[in-house]
Amino acid sequence: LPDAVIGDFDSLSEDGKKFLEIQEERSMDSEIPYGGMTEWKLQKGFGNEKKEIKVIRLRPEKDDSDTQSAMNYAIRTGAKKIVIFGVTGNRVDHLMANFGLLVLAQNQGAEVTLVDRYNYMKLISDGTVLKKSEQFGKYVSFFPFGGNVTDLTLEGFKYPLSNYCLTAADSGLTVSNEIISEHARVTFSSGELLMIMSKHKTRFFDEFPREALELADELNLSLFLLYRKGRLRCSAELKNARTEAGMITRKFLD
Repeated sequence: LPDAVIGDFDSLSEDGKKFLEIQEERSMDSEIPYGGMTEWKLQKGFGNEKKEIKVIRLRPEKDDSDTQSAMNYAIRTGAKKIVIFGVTGNRVDHLMANFGLLVLAQNQGAEVTLVDRYNYMKLISDGTVLKKSEQFGKYVSFFPFGGNVTDLTLEGFKYPLSNYCLTAADSGLTVSNEIISEHARVTFSSGELLMIMSKHKTRFFDEFPREALELADELNLSLFLLYRKGRLRCSAELKNARTEAGMITRKFLD
């Protein structure tokens, strides 16, 4: 359960609204001034867990995004390292605004990382050391953010650089690099450097056990898979099986 829920909730699903217990007299019809907010608390339970959740509803017409408001709230309450998930989506304008949060957080003494299934994005400082054993995915790219990055040097990479002035116009030079040493080092003299670690999108079948796919092929039958807690189970007899709570059933035709 979250500690706080922040946003204008204009695109929240009905299930989400029920979860938050947003009532008309407390939020949806209330008058909130431009850039203002209304705040209340609710009690929720999940299993044996009972906790108080702070709900902050923002007016849709405001000078920042919901994500920015949530990040600022986290920083005000003492957070120094923040990981934000699910902010790439299909709105490029929102993605660009979220990249700006990296600088905004840095100016407030906090570190923000944006993460989705295939990318890990953050600003890095001069002298950053990257461990190959801990990298996210295969590729590492670098981009100047808000101006040139001077004297950029990349050591321990497949494509090294030495004292290079990286600009937005030639930043394609630093796309899809790879770490080849156990430790790679990034140094530069000035500027803001955005690092994006990424990996290829996996094919759906790549996530399934080889034996499951071979069984389906051998029997020339549709394969039904039940997924639970990261484990896959297969059977030719699952066609009429009832889906257990917390499981997702997927069907693949020959």
